[in-house]
Amino acid sequence: MEQEMTEQGRGIQRVGAKRLSLGRLCFLVLGVALSACSPSEEEGPGPEEPHTVYTVVFDSNGGTTEAVPASKTVTPPATTLDALPAPPSREGYVFDGWNTARNGTGMSFTPATHVTRNLTVYAQWVPLPHLSVEIIPSTQTLTPITDGAYSERSATVTVRVPGVGNNADASSVELDIGPVTGLSFASASATTGGTKTFSTTVLYDGITVFDNGGATLSFNLRNIPEGYLYVGGPQTTRMDIVDGLEATRPIPVNQANIAHFNRYTTTPEGLERHYQLTENVTLPMPAAGQSNWVAIGKWDDGPSFTGSFDGGNFTITGLTIHAPYGHRQGLFGAIGESAVIKNLGLEDVSFTGNSGGGLVGGNWSHATVQNCVALSPSVIATTTELGCVEGFKDGVNSTLSNNYARSNMVLTYNNGTAYEPIPGAHLKDGEAVDAPSYNSLSFWETAAWDFDSVWGWKAGTLPILRNVGGEQNPMVP
Repeated sequence: MEQEMTEQGRGIQRVGAKRLSLGRLCFLVLGVALSACSPSEEEGPGPEEPHTVYTVVFDSNGGTTEAVPASKTVTPPATTLDALPAPPSREGYVFDGWNTARNGTGMSFTPATHVTRNLTVYAQWVPLPHLSVEIIPSTQTLTPITDGAYSERSATVTVRVPGVGNNADASSVELDIGPVTGLSFASASATTGGTKTFSTTVLYDGITVFDNGGATLSFNLRNIPEGYLYVGGPQTTRMDIVDGLEATRPIPVNQANIAHFNRYTTTPEGLERHYQLTENVTLPMPAAGQSNWVAIGKWDDGPSFTGSFDGGNFTITGLTIHAPYGHRQGLFGAIGESAVIKNLGLEDVSFTGNSGGGLVGGNWSHATVQNCVALSPSVIATTTELGCVEGFKDGVNSTLSNNYARSNMVLTYNNGTAYEPIPGAHLKDGEAVDAPSYNSLSFWETAAWDFDSVWGWKAGTLPILRNVGGEQNPMVP
């Protein structure tokens, strides 16, 4: 009985012991777990879980300079940039913000844009409006000729500046013209439809030598307003300027300026210049007893013409001088030292005066009249100092060369008396020529007339200046 209890006791004791061992084990396990979960004061807090940093790259997209800085970061919990970088620049363009697409078709990127990933954004550009110089050149040639309100010393060059956005911007734009000796400039401007137009008057002083026949004018802009791009730079145009100071730079004479030329050549300055006829000219018919011409140069009471006049193988038609008491009258009243009159035809000339000729009233020393013709002239004078091409020649080395007058002219003096010293009035350089010789090409060729560049010849005619059309020279009967 004792043994069994004992056994039972031991059993109970074993059971009890086993239970104690499990309890202690659970306690120990729980203690370890609690120890692992509770931080040690000596070790401190454990590491935090890492967060992601996003980078935004700013591409200048063709800019001349880069953004500063060229990239920025966003660190959570922040979701946007603190500020955008300083923008890049691009010549000829205005910066127009950032976009997620290079071509601007993406989303605009601003400081308020949420950044949730690494990102590249692209600068957007708007081209500046362009300003440039457009020149409408003058077709006029500047010459010294001036006659009252009429002047060939001024011409207008138009300069256009398109692309101006408004009148306020246009008002600041100014035209800068490069200096040219002998020329002055005056400009007025107006703005219409976004284009500023400068009308620039070019003034020639009339005395400066332009030995290359003109000058190059340079036009530039200044005071370009902000927000515009000036492209192209200065632009140039050539201005034709003929000073007439040398025979190689003759002043052109034509139908439009013939009357002004005539009055200009009555001035001391005009008497010394060189001229060239550029087309056939017809003078207006004056009233009865009136003149349409003032003889160029004077014999005794004023200076003679000392320049040159190249007729260019053209004619002046309808010259009329009615000056019964006028001395040494003609297209040129008196030509002097080294003057040259050549390659000119006069047709339907009517001259009445004291003395003179259809073309030249008087010829001083060393002057030349060459390759000229008087067609159908009427020359009436009160003295015997008259002629169809030249009325009077004086001094040494004055030359009449290869000139003629047609046979049906009227040549009288002393109130209508026929001038007998030149029977029939078939004249070559002031000398009478018989009709058979006058009608023969070989006669003129033997006399060394220039049929290559000055004169022409057709059957049934006399020599014809090459730039004169028609059959105006019937042969001498």
